[in-house]
Amino acid sequence: GQLRDCGNAMHEMIGERSFTVTNLAASDMTLDAICERVKRSCDVTDFDLSVESLINAHVEEQKTIEAYFDKQLEKIRLRRMAEEARKRNEERLQRLRQRNAAREKMQPLLEKRKQCWSEMSLPDILADLGKSTMPGWVLFEVDL
Repeated sequence: GQLRDCGNAMHEMIGERSFTVTNLAASDMTLDAICERVKRSCDVTDFDLSVESLINAHVEEQKTIEAYFDKQLEKIRLRRMAEEARKRNEERLQRLRQRNAAREKMQPLLEKRKQCWSEMSLPDILADLGKSTMPGWVLFEVDL
């Protein structure tokens, strides 16, 4: 994953300009020796090749690599946020479906009760309401 992504990005940036530096001893691997090897192996007439320019190029490359991976992490973060939002939305829709199904199931009883209550006195309505587990409310007007 990450190694492949890095390798692809570096290949895209460097392309066919890459080369390999080999040495026989650790003391051969100095920045000056690398600069000399590059000067012998590559056409460097278009730019100044020095230890300082290599260091600057390395710093710039590290910033580019860091920006690349920051962008990859941001994409991952945005995908996760989108997935979480999708899950929350699906859960909300499921709760709405359940509520609607419960309402539809209760609708015949509500209609029956509404018809029955229209013919009952207030004490009978309150007694009937207390018998069931169905939630509800009663609104009545009292004339004094």
